[in-house]
Amino acid sequence: MRSRSAPFDKQRVSLIMLIFISSSFLDTRGDDMTSNQTINTGATKGGPYSHGIKAGNLIFVSGQVGKRDPNTKLMLSSDIETQTRETLEKLKRVLNAGGASVRDIAKMTVFMVNIDDFSKMNEVYEKFLRDNGITEKFPARTTVEVSGLAAKDILIEIDCFAVI
Repeated sequence: MRSRSAPFDKQRVSLIMLIFISSSFLDTRGDDMTSNQTINTGATKGGPYSHGIKAGNLIFVSGQVGKRDPNTKLMLSSDIETQTRETLEKLKRVLNAGGASVRDIAKMTVFMVNIDDFSKMNEVYEKFLRDNGITEKFPARTTVEVSGLAAKDILIEIDCFAVI
């Protein structure tokens, strides 16, 4: 006769293994995961959020946009290539302030108001990664078209997380 507890025990062992593996991945350096560190680049923010958060060996970077005029709050550029380049440079500054580099990025999310600009954005994106030492093993990425961003002249916003 089969024991009815076998499947439960197997599930429990699987759950314990998943928790162990997850905690090992998230905290490979033994840092206290309960004490998140705020990353501040000194740049102005558009609201109540942090540029980035360092949690153990993970860095989460808030969505960044290109350069804006400090007085008018309007974008200094109206083309997707320049806004993409500036946005990626801002992501890099936040990563560097948190002790990471572009090569540590595991995942990026790209929000675009016009997906027809995808190929232009993608050219700048790839050049930026290559210029920062990534020639293979590119980060995972999701790109979505959105109906709008924080201001109507913003064409692109990018966030990411990195593992250090």
